[in-house]
Amino acid sequence: MALKEVLESVQKSNACPHYFLHNYEETLWDQLLKLLPHRHVARLSIVSPYFEPNREYQEDPVQEDAFGIFERMFRDLVFEPPKNEKPVAVFFQQFEGKTLLPIDKLNRWKGKLNIFQRLSTTPDEPRPLHGKMLIIEGARGEGREPYLITVYGSANFTKCSFFVLPSRR
Repeated sequence: MALKEVLESVQKSNACPHYFLHNYEETLWDQLLKLLPHRHVARLSIVSPYFEPNREYQEDPVQEDAFGIFERMFRDLVFEPPKNEKPVAVFFQQFEGKTLLPIDKLNRWKGKLNIFQRLSTTPDEPRPLHGKMLIIEGARGEGREPYLITVYGSANFTKCSFFVLPSRR
């Protein structure tokens, strides 16, 4: 109950370009899609230390809520990158040859992805990547203007973070 009271006290204004997204009543992904002026995207950048599991195919039959976040991203958005550019940049981390980036799963979109590995700033820096950010650059087109939306906080780029409400976890 206390969380609901805090959320209701957050000021809402159409003039304010900042929004407080939370998954208390609606998924983060659904809220994000509603904020987009349109779904035509020139570029999308993902920074995350954690991703969904590295399985290309699920063992059980696929149901609507079984789609992973990359699948939904490519299904829900229309990518119109500048000429000769890949529309999606993924920034990840590896340590001693291991990563949580789902390489096998992403292979089907390799023509649309640029993958960037976070490098340590010093040889003895074991500090893991902790930052999480999603940047969406809207594509200019007939009757639509470009836009820039940045989502940052504690949500990793995983299905659980963007598509599942806390009561369903």
